[in-house]
Amino acid sequence: MQRATKGNLKNIIIDAILSSADEYYEMAGVPIYKAPEYFLNVNVAKTIAEQFPKVGYRLEMQVKELMSLFDISDKEVLNPDLLRFSGNFDLLLISRDNLKPRHVIELKRHLGRRAMKIEARRIAALCIQNHFRKQLKTGFIVTISRIKSKTSRAIPADEKIESRIDDVQDEIANLGNFSVSGLYYHCKNGEYGYGEHESLLVSVIEIKLLE
Repeated sequence: MQRATKGNLKNIIIDAILSSADEYYEMAGVPIYKAPEYFLNVNVAKTIAEQFPKVGYRLEMQVKELMSLFDISDKEVLNPDLLRFSGNFDLLLISRDNLKPRHVIELKRHLGRRAMKIEARRIAALCIQNHFRKQLKTGFIVTISRIKSKTSRAIPADEKIESRIDDVQDEIANLGNFSVSGLYYHCKNGEYGYGEHESLLVSVIEIKLLE
């Protein structure tokens, strides 16, 4: 049985996305980027729970409900605009034995710079909130991207990921002392229903508040 370390978690998330891409292409005949985000959320959550028996999950949990677990009202939220108190988190991992929250995961069907910055600020705002829950001081942004290799503007996958990590680091630098790292998997052209000169890029970016 694997331990639910952050490293193992990132690998399992990538495996879950690839399995979802295979399933969706087989069942729907189209690539995973055309699937609704909720399809990804459910499959990732189920795969994590299957691989880590001590980990459960909540889907679309309200921010205010999570804050209420720590007796934090809307007036006590440090960065309400960033945290979006009235919104939801895509996926919250919890401990099955005591139902305490562990990590927030936001899943996106693209690797756009603007969306990445918004989610990064939100996760960072949660990390620095005075909930005193160590595991909530680390969150993840999961993305899938369609990479087009036969264009003059094509950027190598590793450079694209490094660029987004730098963007995230810069975006949240004023909120605290964070480390930002990433793991990615770049599929071959044509796999999982993508075109001859297209490929699937899966990335998991980890945002951790340093002590």
